Amino acid sequence: MSYPQSINQKVVELTPLTLHKLSKYTPKFMLKNILQTLLNQLFKQQIKEGDLDFIKNKWVRILVTDMDFSFDLSISQHTAKPQLMVDFKSRKADLIFSSHSDYLLLLALNKIDPDTLFFQRKLGIQGDTELGLHIKNLLASLDLTQQLPLQLSKWINRLADSVYEKKY
Repeated sequence: MSYPQSINQKVVELTPLTLHKLSKYTPKFMLKNILQTLLNQLFKQQIKEGDLDFIKNKWVRILVTDMDFSFDLSISQHTAKPQLMVDFKSRKADLIFSSHSDYLLLLALNKIDPDTLFFQRKLGIQGDTELGLHIKNLLASLDLTQQLPLQLSKWINRLADSVYEKKY
């Protein structure tokens, strides 16, 4: 099914605003549970295989600049089964990944190389350089749409394609 370009453009324009409002008015404990559940599901295989062990004892802050939204991410060490932990408490992050939501979407769906964004100054990476390289390489090797239900995957890919066309 094809959607008219104007609908795609509207969705691209309104998605960050909608997510910003949701993140602003949703209680933090709910956001924490939603993000933790979503990220643990998306990265289930990588967690199981130990591909994310490099963030044990580390905190990575994801900062979505256009939404004034950030959260910290780590791997739990105190549970029998490793899992990603999300937190909103202020702490010193070992690494800060920052970008506009459009670029983070393109990055998460492997539609653009992290190095390209970094050298265009559209992706900020501050802090532990080695940790940043590990994360950048992990993101470059992932296809997160494989972890999503088919219809959601198709919708997100269409959204990302529209973002890419708008930006490039």
